[in-house]
Amino acid sequence: MFSEKIKKYNHCHKKTPTNLIYNTFKTVQNKIFFTIRIAIRFCAFDYLLKPVDILELQQSAGRILDKIKNKKNDLKQQWETLENNKKTEYKTIALPSLERILFVKTCDIIRCKGENNYTNVYLQNGQTALISRTLKDFEELLSEEGFIRVHQSHLVNKKMVCSFEKRDGGYLLLRDNASVPISRMRKDNVMKELGMGNH
Repeated sequence: MFSEKIKKYNHCHKKTPTNLIYNTFKTVQNKIFFTIRIAIRFCAFDYLLKPVDILELQQSAGRILDKIKNKKNDLKQQWETLENNKKTEYKTIALPSLERILFVKTCDIIRCKGENNYTNVYLQNGQTALISRTLKDFEELLSEEGFIRVHQSHLVNKKMVCSFEKRDGGYLLLRDNASVPISRMRKDNVMKELGMGNH
């Protein structure tokens, strides 16, 4: 490429020495390569030669705007993914008993049944843990995890409710086949929490 330009230049300027012409082109080439290396090092988005062509400038600006738009979309998608992950995360709580301390995710708890100053915690894997804490303590601990107090003695995980049975005054059938009664004073709130309104 450069040799052809040298020949063409020699044809027009026969008195100019060949190695001078070659050195001139080589210097220009080195300057261009040096500028490109600097641009790459500093993460330049595009490269325009002087004098700047208006069309090339417009095309470069368009590519930059597309890049910014795509970056915003990527950030939005990452944010939505983060928010979705937050929604699907569950708190892990410690259940201390006489024999052990059991660490469980709140999503693995089906229900809690209060017995005076103790609470039986029923888990999805069939385990039951008797904990020396009141049902009110568990209500306060799990209220933001989707648990609702349906009776003086019962706290249930909304996600574990299979059906609302209307007979016998109304009760909930849970995934572990347990039947949990609903007290009259809590019925309206339970219906609201389960999205059933005034059914």
